[in-house]
Amino acid sequence: MTDTNLAKLAFKFKLEPNGEQRRFFSRTAGCTRFVYNHLLFKCREDFREYLEEIDSRQSNGEALNRDEAKKLSFRPLCYKCITGLNYLLPDLRKEYPFLQECPAQTLQQKAQDLMSAYHRFFEGKGGLQKLKKKALHNSFRFPQGFELDEDRKKIWLPKLGWVKYRKSRNIFGKPKNVTVSLNHGDWYISVQTEFELKPLIQELNFNTAVGIDMGVVRFATLSDENYIPSLKDRLNPVYEKIEKLQRRLSRKKKDSKRYIKLRIKLSKLHKKLTDVRYDYLQKESTRLVKNHDIICVEDLKVKNMTKSAKGTIEEPGSQA
Repeated sequence: MTDTNLAKLAFKFKLEPNGEQRRFFSRTAGCTRFVYNHLLFKCREDFREYLEEIDSRQSNGEALNRDEAKKLSFRPLCYKCITGLNYLLPDLRKEYPFLQECPAQTLQQKAQDLMSAYHRFFEGKGGLQKLKKKALHNSFRFPQGFELDEDRKKIWLPKLGWVKYRKSRNIFGKPKNVTVSLNHGDWYISVQTEFELKPLIQELNFNTAVGIDMGVVRFATLSDENYIPSLKDRLNPVYEKIEKLQRRLSRKKKDSKRYIKLRIKLSKLHKKLTDVRYDYLQKESTRLVKNHDIICVEDLKVKNMTKSAKGTIEEPGSQA
């Protein structure tokens, strides 16, 4: 049972690893991705064999509803496969010696991620899981065994040692786990902390409450008649550069040297878009938090708000 008095917060920092540490990160991410895909493939194979058994029973004249059997048996079959990973890990590490180079807890965490994904799938909150790709999925998590030294701006990771990071702010709360991830060629850590919420609620000043109305022309409008302007003026020049490079890329031979150079330039431009948005959101949210103790935001999807303006092929919108 979860404690409603506890809240969680994440602090993300950029790492400054050396060459050996970068190689360790890449190997660990590859090992965890391999275990995730191996387990997911095993679950699919077991379920495929189960469906073949159902088909053979039906062909022999047995009265068995395939849809009911799938609904009733897919859940325990997947759970049995996933929960058995802790027992399979020693055998997997013997069968694939390269798995011994990374901490075992990172492999166990990937198995728990797959279990959580199946939970969301059975509850109707997400789709069925797909195999992870090297170009998109490079992350792993340490639930314990790490140590944070904010004064020295270093973090201790199991089987690796101390790694430098760029300290942009102090960490608030008790660290519970650390996630290492790769983003456009740079490694980052995300430290999740836990703290008590009740003392903070008691210090709130309800007279400083403000409401936020998300918009399209304006990024957001506040209840005190102020507003946050859109980011289009800062993003449009970057979008224009991306369009030019994409046109040049379409004329290059795939996997050639010039093709790869343009791909790297495009990746850097997309990272710039992400950094501009992130910087803008962090600055505006910090300004709001410093001036208001209570902030209310409506639960809307901006994508649905702009869908009518974009339109379709049959019925183009105002921005088509």
